Parts: sequence; C-alpha cells; structure tokens
Amino acid sequence: MSDSSVLPPPGELDYSLKNVFATYHIVPRTWSEIICRMEQRLNSADFERFKKLHQYFVEYPAESTLRSFYDFIFKQGLQYEIAAQRYYRLLNIWKMLLPAIFKILSDSPARRADEPNPCTLLDVGCGACLFLEALQLQFSAVGFYAYDICEQIRLHAKQKGFSLLEEDRLIKPNSAENFDCILCIDSLGEIHCDEDSLLLEPNDPERTKQLLEERYAFTEQLVNWSRLLSNRGKLFFCEPLKRASLFKALKEMIQNQGLDCEYLDHEENPLGLVISHPSA
Repeated sequence: MSDSSVLPPPGELDYSLKNVFATYHIVPRTWSEIICRMEQRLNSADFERFKKLHQYFVEYPAESTLRSFYDFIFKQGLQYEIAAQRYYRLLNIWKMLLPAIFKILSDSPARRADEPNPCTLLDVGCGACLFLEALQLQFSAVGFYAYDICEQIRLHAKQKGFSLLEEDRLIKPNSAENFDCILCIDSLGEIHCDEDSLLLEPNDPERTKQLLEERYAFTEQLVNWSRLLSNRGKLFFCEPLKRASLFKALKEMIQNQGLDCEYLDHEENPLGLVISHPSA
C-alpha cells in the first residue's frame, strides 16, 4: 500500500468524499430544490421529459423505467444534481465503510497495482462513481471496477477511467479473479414491486421474509454477487430500508444460504449488512 492508503485521524474520515462533492459542486439539497434547478438547466421540452421519466420510474420501478430515467440524467449531465438529495446519507455510509474497507485491503496479501493481481474493489450500481472516485483518492494500489445496467452510466464510469465488469464474469465467475471488496450501495433495491408499502406494516418474521424476497429479491441478488467475492473478501450492502426488522429478516435469509452476515453499524438501526464467505 502506498502512503495514500493511510487513514486520516478520527473525525476526518469523510474528507476524500467531501473533496469529490466539492469538485462537482454537490451540496445538500431537497428534492424540491433539485426540481427547481432542473427547470433552470433544461429547456421546456427536456424538463417535461425529465418529469415524466421520473414519474414513470417512481410509479413503476422496473428495469426499463430505471434505464430510461438514468440514461436521460447522464446524457444531460445531471448526475451530480441528483446526488445532492443523498448528500448526508452518502457521508454517513462512507464514514462506516472506509475503516472496514481499509481493514480488508490492508489484510489482503501485499499486492501492487502494477502487478498482475492487485487488490480489487467492485461498485455494483456505481451511478456517478462518487464512492469510486473518493476511494481512489484514499487507496492508490487498488484495481477499481464499476458495474451498472444503464448504458450511459457505464460510459460515464469508463470515461472516468474505471474498469467495467464484463457480463461474462457474472455468468461464469472465476475465483482467481474475484474481488476483495464489493459495494452494493443503494442500488439493488431500486427495482422492486413494493408500491403498496406493505413491508412497512407489522408482519410476523416469516411473512416479512416472504414479502421482502418477493418484492426485492435481495437474497437472490446478494448470493449471486457474493459468488464474485474472494475467499477473504466482503460485500457491503446498504439500502434505505425503514425498519430494522427488515435487515434482521434479510440477515437470517442470507445466513441460511451458507454465508456469513453481520450488521453494518448498530443492530437497532443498521445502515446495512456485511456479507462474506464462512472462511473470511
């Protein structure tokens, strides 16, 4: 590891992500404020298209509506405007992730970026690549990879200099090329069928598990992505689930699949989960 991988003093763990935010003039904004800025930046036809695409995605959060919305956002160069709504959430997640990522990469066998097999990190649903850019500032001797289902986002990641995960790696994982760290940050839950918000209502534990998997398929997705983890690697999963019981149910389902799973942050109000192979 180079000197750039050394963690800053406690209380300054957000400095590299804040630097990235500052580079793109990302500041905290409400959705109403973002809408106003969109109206100022777009011509009337594009602004109406933005509103319709967002409405379709919110009302029917499927792969097709997600692709249409985000491809439009990235074509118009509005990705940093959208990120403003999640400013504080992203900082909170970052403060929890950075020490854990540092430990993973530090505990991995000593490898350099110019050697055939450097330490590797994959961001699933990479979006504007904010975390990847911040991590690149923090860790130099790491191979960073990006994955997203949206064409314009993949193009954005490639233009930023990040390697793209090839589709065949998902179909036929190669254990010799697996990742030391995988991030699934607010990405796996964007496509769902929970429009009636039934999961917010009290349910018995087994019913909660059934509903959670029917509507989000988190367990299936996370088990699939965990196939790309190295033996000592860890997958970090964060979603804005509104009840701690949902994280508890998901944690139990993942453990039932033979994977290790623990809470990220506090059990009473977790930000997410950390998943690994039993030998990790």
